[in-house]
Amino acid sequence: MVEHGGSPGEKTEEWRSRWEKIYDGSEVAKMKRTGHFFSSSDEIEQWMTEQGIKFERIKERRIDKMSSAYEERYNLSEEELGKLREIVGDDDFYILTDWIIYPKE
Repeated sequence: MVEHGGSPGEKTEEWRSRWEKIYDGSEVAKMKRTGHFFSSSDEIEQWMTEQGIKFERIKERRIDKMSSAYEERYNLSEEELGKLREIVGDDDFYILTDWIIYPKE
């Protein structure tokens, strides 16, 4: 089984844009990341299909209030958390998808 957390299938670019502002570290230094990329479940499935990987999507769910998870993980101050929530706005979530990957025949 493979699990992926990423952007929604709709308005993907808008979602990515907001989270990129967080991960560039300019607004909340503790959140800086390098070498990251967000993809939607559909993009992952397209790639798996192109690679000839057999799979089945078994579960997909929306995980709300990602900012709360990051608050705890990075020990964000109230000011940092406020900035994070201001930037991501209504996009304070990610989509968690699980697939079964089947062996090649």
